[in-house]
Amino acid sequence: GNVRVNGSLLANGESYIDADGGGSGGTIQIVCLGLQGTGEIQANGGAGHASYSGGGGGGRIALQRVPETSTYSGTPLASGGPGYSNGAPGTIVWIDAVNPGAAILIQFL
Repeated sequence: GNVRVNGSLLANGESYIDADGGGSGGTIQIVCLGLQGTGEIQANGGAGHASYSGGGGGGRIALQRVPETSTYSGTPLASGGPGYSNGAPGTIVWIDAVNPGAAILIQFL
């Protein structure tokens, strides 16, 4: 079937408490025929303390859909969190549901 994301689908890491580091972003996987909407899809790392600790690493997002029937115009994000040292970026994978081995786009954001 189709999936429409018009709100926020979030798996973001928590920000620091006291001087702890930020939490890592989580995982989001969507498998559908058509992906529509303009909403947020995020798995960002949480913020670390600017003077003491690192930001959390970005998470993983996998979007498996049929490109010809998908009109999703949002921008998925899996960024590393800010901190004394920034967290590493996560991974966003776009997979063609009809031919999963042929058309894959991997982004590190």
